[in-house]
Amino acid sequence: MRKIREVLRLHFELGMGQREIARACSISQSTVHEYLKAATAAGVSWPLPEGWEACGLVCFCALELVDTVVDLFLLNERQPENRVR
Repeated sequence: MRKIREVLRLHFELGMGQREIARACSISQSTVHEYLKAATAAGVSWPLPEGWEACGLVCFCALELVDTVVDLFLLNERQPENRVR
């Protein structure tokens, strides 16, 4: 959860690029991209809206997890030979 907050801060406050943020946070560039894409879709900017510190980032993380699970399910349905069991 702290990495999401840091990704948003580095992007919005410092204007860092995705590769720089990935290196600074020790995460992949694709993870940075997904966090920023989700933040944009949710209308989140910096500084975080009031109240986000307590609940918003937890909800944000949960939505990311749901998206990943849905993507895996859909991939599984389209490619039965690679089905995850």
